[in-house]
Amino acid sequence: QEWQDNHRLFDFLAGLNVEFEPIRAQILSTKPLPTLEDAFSSIQSEDTRRIAMAIHAPQDRSTLYSDTTIANVVSRGKTSGTQTRPMPVCDYCGKEKHTRDRCWKLHGRPGDKKKPQH
Repeated sequence: QEWQDNHRLFDFLAGLNVEFEPIRAQILSTKPLPTLEDAFSSIQSEDTRRIAMAIHAPQDRSTLYSDTTIANVVSRGKTSGTQTRPMPVCDYCGKEKHTRDRCWKLHGRPGDKKKPQH
């Protein structure tokens, strides 16, 4: 069971974009290794921090797996390996590369003083 859990963790970390290398290295140096859920939480916190600080990756690159994809990985207990991961699509504005919880049309850009009109 421990080997299988570690394998899932390694698959998840291997699928992250390059900009998450520092947090990936930090997770891999943790003894004992964290659970997949804890690692995802750390990556998600780092992504949220980057967005809040406006230091996130350029617009033409996705930043992370969608929450739905991670939920599927955790519940099924396996990852897609080297297969292409689905691009998240916002169910509010219909654009790719983000989900509703990160939609600037719905929530406004980080640092904006006023909320968008709905």
